[in-house]
Amino acid sequence: DIWVCGGPDCSDQYDQYGIGFMQYYAQDTIFSTHSRSKQKENPELFLNFSDGLDMQSMDTDPANFFQYHMIGNLGFIGYTGASSFEEVESYFEEACNYMADQAPSFIFLLGHWNGHNRGCQTGMSV
Repeated sequence: DIWVCGGPDCSDQYDQYGIGFMQYYAQDTIFSTHSRSKQKENPELFLNFSDGLDMQSMDTDPANFFQYHMIGNLGFIGYTGASSFEEVESYFEEACNYMADQAPSFIFLLGHWNGHNRGCQTGMSV
Protein backbone atom coordinates (compact mmCIF):
# COMPACT_ATOMS: atom_id res chain seq x y z
CA ASP A 1 0.00 0.00 0.00
CA ILE A 2 1.06 3.62 -0.25
CA TRP A 3 0.99 3.74 3.55
CA VAL A 4 2.08 0.59 5.41
CA CYS A 5 -0.68 0.99 7.99
CA GLY A 6 -3.28 1.69 5.28
CA GLY A 7 -3.79 5.46 5.47
CA PRO A 8 -2.08 8.84 5.85
CA ASP A 9 -3.28 9.28 9.43
CA CYS A 10 -0.71 6.75 10.65
CA SER A 11 2.22 7.47 8.30
CA ASP A 12 5.71 6.63 9.45
CA GLN A 13 9.28 6.19 8.20
CA TYR A 14 8.47 2.77 6.71
CA ASP A 15 6.03 4.10 4.11
CA GLN A 16 7.22 3.93 0.52
CA TYR A 17 4.43 6.02 -1.11
CA GLY A 18 4.08 3.71 -4.06
CA ILE A 19 7.69 3.92 -5.17
CA GLY A 20 8.03 0.21 -4.41
CA PHE A 21 4.96 -0.83 -6.41
CA MET A 22 6.63 -3.44 -8.55
CA GLN A 23 3.33 -4.37 -10.19
CA TYR A 24 3.32 -0.99 -11.97
CA TYR A 25 6.79 -1.46 -13.45
CA ALA A 26 5.52 -3.67 -16.27
CA GLN A 27 2.73 -1.26 -17.22
CA ASP A 28 2.84 1.74 -19.51
CA THR A 29 1.87 4.38 -16.99
CA ILE A 30 1.19 7.96 -18.07
CA PHE A 31 4.68 8.96 -16.96
CA SER A 32 6.37 6.23 -18.99
CA THR A 33 4.40 7.01 -22.14
CA HIS A 34 5.02 10.75 -21.83
CA SER A 35 8.60 10.62 -20.55
CA ARG A 36 10.37 10.54 -23.92
CA SER A 37 8.86 13.82 -25.04
CA LYS A 38 8.88 15.57 -21.64
CA GLN A 39 12.22 14.50 -20.20
CA LYS A 40 15.28 15.87 -21.94
CA GLU A 41 17.85 14.73 -19.36
CA ASN A 42 16.73 11.11 -18.84
CA PRO A 43 14.19 10.06 -21.50
CA GLU A 44 14.67 6.37 -20.66
CA LEU A 45 13.12 6.76 -17.19
CA PHE A 46 9.74 5.10 -16.95
CA LEU A 47 8.75 6.45 -13.51
CA ASN A 48 9.23 9.81 -11.82
CA PHE A 49 11.26 9.34 -8.65
CA SER A 50 12.02 13.04 -8.20
CA ASP A 51 9.11 14.13 -6.00
CA GLY A 52 9.81 14.65 -2.31
CA LEU A 53 7.94 12.65 0.28
CA ASP A 54 5.54 14.19 2.76
CA MET A 55 4.78 11.79 5.60
CA GLN A 56 1.14 12.93 5.71
CA SER A 57 0.23 12.83 2.03
CA MET A 58 0.69 11.15 -1.32
CA ASP A 59 3.39 13.27 -2.94
CA THR A 60 4.51 10.68 -5.45
CA ASP A 61 3.70 11.75 -9.01
CA PRO A 62 0.21 10.40 -9.89
CA ALA A 63 1.46 9.87 -13.47
CA ASN A 64 3.40 6.91 -12.03
CA PHE A 65 0.11 5.14 -11.25
CA PHE A 66 -2.30 6.12 -14.03
CA GLN A 67 -2.47 3.75 -16.97
CA TYR A 68 -4.85 2.71 -19.71
CA HIS A 69 -4.76 0.08 -22.44
CA MET A 70 -6.73 -2.43 -24.47
CA ILE A 71 -6.61 -6.22 -24.45
CA GLY A 72 -8.68 -7.50 -27.33
CA ASN A 73 -12.04 -5.73 -27.15
CA LEU A 74 -11.65 -4.80 -23.46
CA GLY A 75 -10.48 -1.40 -22.23
CA PHE A 76 -8.77 -0.84 -18.89
CA ILE A 77 -8.21 2.44 -17.03
CA GLY A 78 -6.29 2.23 -13.75
CA TYR A 79 -5.50 4.99 -11.27
CA THR A 80 -4.76 5.74 -7.62
CA GLY A 81 -7.42 7.38 -5.50
CA ALA A 82 -4.71 8.93 -3.32
CA SER A 83 -4.50 11.79 -5.84
CA SER A 84 -7.18 14.41 -6.30
CA PHE A 85 -9.33 14.38 -9.43
CA GLU A 86 -7.83 17.72 -10.45
CA GLU A 87 -4.37 16.12 -10.50
CA VAL A 88 -5.45 13.36 -12.89
CA GLU A 89 -8.30 14.96 -14.83
CA SER A 90 -6.19 15.42 -17.97
CA TYR A 91 -5.14 11.75 -17.75
CA PHE A 92 -8.79 10.68 -17.62
CA GLU A 93 -9.50 12.87 -20.65
CA GLU A 94 -6.61 11.25 -22.52
CA ALA A 95 -7.76 7.75 -21.54
CA CYS A 96 -11.38 8.46 -22.48
CA ASN A 97 -10.33 9.87 -25.87
CA TYR A 98 -8.26 6.74 -26.46
CA MET A 99 -11.21 4.51 -25.53
CA ALA A 100 -13.53 6.51 -27.81
CA ASP A 101 -11.12 5.96 -30.72
CA GLN A 102 -10.67 2.23 -29.95
CA ALA A 103 -14.38 1.53 -29.24
CA PRO A 104 -13.96 -1.35 -26.75
CA SER A 105 -16.93 -3.56 -25.92
CA PHE A 106 -16.37 -2.96 -22.20
CA ILE A 107 -14.19 -0.66 -20.10
CA PHE A 108 -12.94 -1.71 -16.68
CA LEU A 109 -12.08 1.03 -14.19
CA LEU A 110 -9.34 -0.22 -11.85
CA GLY A 111 -8.55 1.34 -8.51
CA HIS A 112 -7.82 0.56 -4.90
CA TRP A 113 -10.52 2.18 -2.77
CA ASN A 114 -14.27 1.63 -2.75
CA GLY A 115 -15.02 4.61 -0.56
CA HIS A 116 -13.65 7.93 0.67
CA ASN A 117 -11.53 6.57 3.50
CA ARG A 118 -7.99 5.78 4.58
CA GLY A 119 -6.26 8.02 2.04
CA CYS A 120 -8.74 8.02 -0.82
CA GLN A 121 -9.51 11.55 -1.92
CA THR A 122 -13.10 12.76 -2.23
CA GLY A 123 -14.65 11.56 -5.48
CA MET A 124 -11.81 9.14 -6.30
CA SER A 125 -13.24 5.80 -5.12
CA VAL A 126 -13.87 3.15 -7.77
